[in-house]
Amino acid sequence: MTRRRKASPATSSETELVSLTPIQQTLLEEADRQITILSEGRELKTTVGNVVIRKLMQTAANGSAHALGHSVKAITVAQQVRQNVIKEDVAFGLRFKEYQQRLLDEVISRGGDPESVLPHPDDIVIVEGTGYRIDGPADDEQLLVLKDNCRRRNVLILQAILEERLAPAPADGPVGLFSGATPLVLVQILNEGLPARYRMSDTAIIVAMERYRRLTKRELLKHVRKAWATLGQSRPRGWIMPPLGETRRQIERLIPECMDLYADIRTGKVTSDRKIVERIGRIARQ
Repeated sequence: MTRRRKASPATSSETELVSLTPIQQTLLEEADRQITILSEGRELKTTVGNVVIRKLMQTAANGSAHALGHSVKAITVAQQVRQNVIKEDVAFGLRFKEYQQRLLDEVISRGGDPESVLPHPDDIVIVEGTGYRIDGPADDEQLLVLKDNCRRRNVLILQAILEERLAPAPADGPVGLFSGATPLVLVQILNEGLPARYRMSDTAIIVAMERYRRLTKRELLKHVRKAWATLGQSRPRGWIMPPLGETRRQIERLIPECMDLYADIRTGKVTSDRKIVERIGRIARQ
């Protein structure tokens, strides 16, 4: 008597796969995990999924591929689900971007404030093969933080020109050390951390510096002190920032805390915008 083979489970072509189950999500994460293996006497960086495929081919050649074949099938189904989810995310991102653009056009036509439309359609970035992301403020609280960082960057440009005027670097000083180096390094760090729409180009920074260089020493002293005051930070007249080496050591000391905050945000331990802002404030005040 011939035994009929048991029908295999339905794949994505036979059933509608809507979202990843927790087990499928874990399976994909494990399949994508980077590992280092020894191949022909050399270290090779690869993924767990690639190792499974390689082992499957070796086992199949030996005539026993059932267990590994089941694993490959499970990974394939999970990948199909993930691709469906990505397609849905991309489609939603496109619709969201179009909706925000229409909303922005309506606000502008009525003479309203364009910044009231959040997120801005230009900040909704479609990433093929991934989905979409918002590269900018999504609410009023985030917009306030962003504007504060933009003002701080602009104040640091002004501070750099003041230091250049007050304390010119000696001609026999170390190579790469110049007056205003500390604020300019901080300008670069702040500027790179801003969403693309809010960053200043190198040309724009140079133009701003040249504009400030036309101010008299008295005007610079007045403008710099007033600019720091707008940030809620009182600075004495003619205040100079710490040397670049000292500032670099301070930044290096704060990096681990910034990485801890980033990890807490990714794992969901910190989700509130208010708590994120508070953590950043505590780090910045150190």
